[in-house]
Amino acid sequence: MERMRAMSNDQIIQHILSNRNNYYSILFVERQSSTDQIKVNYKKIAVRCHPDKNHENKQASEAFKLLNTAHSTLSDTTKRGVYDRNGVSGVQRHESGRPGAAGGARYAHYGAPPGDIFEELFGFRRQAARGPQRPRPGVHVEEVDIQPQILILIPVFLLLLLSIFMGSSSFFSEDDDGSDLSRGGRGVYGSSLRGSQSVAQQFSLAPDPERGYVVPRVTTLHQLNVKYYVSRKVEEILKHKRELLLAVEENVLKSQRNYLNSRCEAETYLYRSQRKKAIPKICEEYQEYRRKIG
Repeated sequence: MERMRAMSNDQIIQHILSNRNNYYSILFVERQSSTDQIKVNYKKIAVRCHPDKNHENKQASEAFKLLNTAHSTLSDTTKRGVYDRNGVSGVQRHESGRPGAAGGARYAHYGAPPGDIFEELFGFRRQAARGPQRPRPGVHVEEVDIQPQILILIPVFLLLLLSIFMGSSSFFSEDDDGSDLSRGGRGVYGSSLRGSQSVAQQFSLAPDPERGYVVPRVTTLHQLNVKYYVSRKVEEILKHKRELLLAVEENVLKSQRNYLNSRCEAETYLYRSQRKKAIPKICEEYQEYRRKIG
């Protein structure tokens, strides 16, 4: 972090953009760094590159999103392992192949599963009247505070290996754009379900020419308008596959919700460092997304 402290905010933003596929470098940590150290660095960097503190730098928002992606990946033990073995594309394939990720990767692109910011940062829990608490996506049974025995861990390891195998043998190759779907040879569902999931998570909330995400689109689902980017070939598919378009928009909105969640956390941290007691406005926007899409 000594290097980061010597850098200006603009230099930090440029550093993040220049290392978009190197999550360890983005967070100024080593590969062997602990989860706690990653979280500490994330909070310090988030304050420096937050868009609200860098109004004149138009790249601050994109850098902040990349920072959130790096943090959500390296702070999750499973995704960090996949990233260490297979890089960014491996994490995306892993997300698209996760059991229960209907309609595509549930939290692809800037998507840590949204922790309840108001529980963690403001010190209270939601009322029971809102309904029973469901397990947060991505939280596994083995994470319950129970001393595991080796016989219990064996099936867990087998499921993990199966999940990784399914992700690496995705319906499409890494450069595949889902052309089978555009030709109508297979339905969006049924035997091509994993293929449609792969297409449904091929988007970015910011332009990403390196991966071909340069065609802008805007969501209309739930009356929420979020700008996102897809490749030209995926754009052609979405013109003819409304079910797939809806799946993509659902994923985009969830990614935007998670992005707002991260900004809410970072801005709350900033407010506290300035001894402000108010709730940041971005947190209100995050709550609106939670009400509309869950």
